[in-house]
Amino acid sequence: MTYEKRSDAVEIPENLSLEDKNDWSCHICTLNNPATAEKCTVCQTPRAIDVDSPSSSSYKLNAVVLHQGSAAAAGHYVSNVKEKAGWKRYNDSRVTSIGKVEALSKAKTQAYLLFFVRTS
Repeated sequence: MTYEKRSDAVEIPENLSLEDKNDWSCHICTLNNPATAEKCTVCQTPRAIDVDSPSSSSYKLNAVVLHQGSAAAAGHYVSNVKEKAGWKRYNDSRVTSIGKVEALSKAKTQAYLLFFVRTS
């Protein structure tokens, strides 16, 4: 199997909002209702809200795992993590303080994983 590393530049959001814009099924009469409906259009049952659902949740970028190397099968991984005191770079056993610009500058082309923390 052959792997290819792609380095397309993408915008990394520091803040992310997700909204559920899907239709929903009434839990009483099972009718499929439009996403904008607050009540079932047939039985008038209020839309049930799932508190674990990210229906209108906000997230903040908390960490970026970067892949440094020219190929997908070879290279080195480092992590930039936002902590209370600022951004830190974890590079094997070495931990250094870095600025926000440095933490996010290479993320556009080297990001392997992005970690977001739910804020609402």
